[in-house]
Amino acid sequence: MEITEAILSCGIKAVKRYTEMARPQHDNGVPECFISSLIASQLYDSDPEQVVKLERQYVDLASDLDIAMTPEERQAVLQLRADIVIYQGGRPRYLIEVKKFDEGCPVQWIDGDLHKGDQIGLNARIDVYAGVMVCETNVPLDARKRQLEQLERCHWTFSPSIEFIDHNWFWCFACGKRSA
Repeated sequence: MEITEAILSCGIKAVKRYTEMARPQHDNGVPECFISSLIASQLYDSDPEQVVKLERQYVDLASDLDIAMTPEERQAVLQLRADIVIYQGGRPRYLIEVKKFDEGCPVQWIDGDLHKGDQIGLNARIDVYAGVMVCETNVPLDARKRQLEQLERCHWTFSPSIEFIDHNWFWCFACGKRSA
């Protein structure tokens, strides 16, 4: 399965699973950590030959990619972590940052996650993606999608709109690929 389709499919399954289990009052009640964990697990299940890691530190990822860092660059990324990293053939291939896009998450935070590794040239060595649960809540779903589409150097693919269990809200899952 192509990675964009896999992120979308796994993201939808993760959100639906949580809503089945926890029956949250609102769609944005799904924790990002749950979405990340289930996406990682499902991506691994789709291809057990790959290695899938959660919360991979950027300094370790840089080492895995043979990126030489100055002390300043190392300090700049020391506390940064990638939500999901997929390794193929022993090398990091895909980095996926997971977000829940609602009132508590400005679009700039999603953009920031897509650019966390810019200081060390990470995007030149690994494909960087965002997997985003887009929540309608107080802002219409189409308006939130347009906000994502306005982010520079990123191409977005969206799932169809999905009605939340209480039938008052809609959500979708989005996959954004960072371009150079």
